[in-house]
Amino acid sequence: MSIILLRGFSHSGKDFVGQILCDTYNYKRFAFADSLKKIVSKDFGCPINILHSQEGKLNICEKDPLRRTYRQILIDEALRLRNIDTGVFAKHCCQEIYELNPVDLPKRIVITDWRYPNEIQILTDSFPGYIITPVHIQREGQTKSPVNDISEYQLDSRSSDYQLCNRLDNTIFNEIKILIDYIGFKSN
Repeated sequence: MSIILLRGFSHSGKDFVGQILCDTYNYKRFAFADSLKKIVSKDFGCPINILHSQEGKLNICEKDPLRRTYRQILIDEALRLRNIDTGVFAKHCCQEIYELNPVDLPKRIVITDWRYPNEIQILTDSFPGYIITPVHIQREGQTKSPVNDISEYQLDSRSSDYQLCNRLDNTIFNEIKILIDYIGFKSN
């Protein structure tokens, strides 16, 4: 039983790698921010698909008196809710996984938006027996995040995570296969 936690700057390829893991290796995709996106969609009356695309998040929210982009609204709402409970989104994600089928949990889980150190502990506590593999995706040539938010840098001090290089070509498929072999080796 495996949980892969993907981290990396915005536009590093986390969702793309997550999709490959789902399509090729039978992983089930989850994201800590999914519950946040549902809240913002409801509160600001926008279709949720806008919040799931990089381009959509750049749009100005017409219903927002401050005229923020959807990305900025997501960032602001995340900060507000994390001030109440730092683990709110990880806990919601764990609850969503359990609610799918509490008797038969997915054996392979990928979380595509790991950002905070406490999230790994919440997963460890919630899913005993799962091998959790933290993966740092680095997009070739990307040295800083295109998004000016502290969450982009919260895990920078972690040096022990599995490293995956996104060269923006087909080598990513082999990189992911090597990752899967590594996870299989860890479980033996």
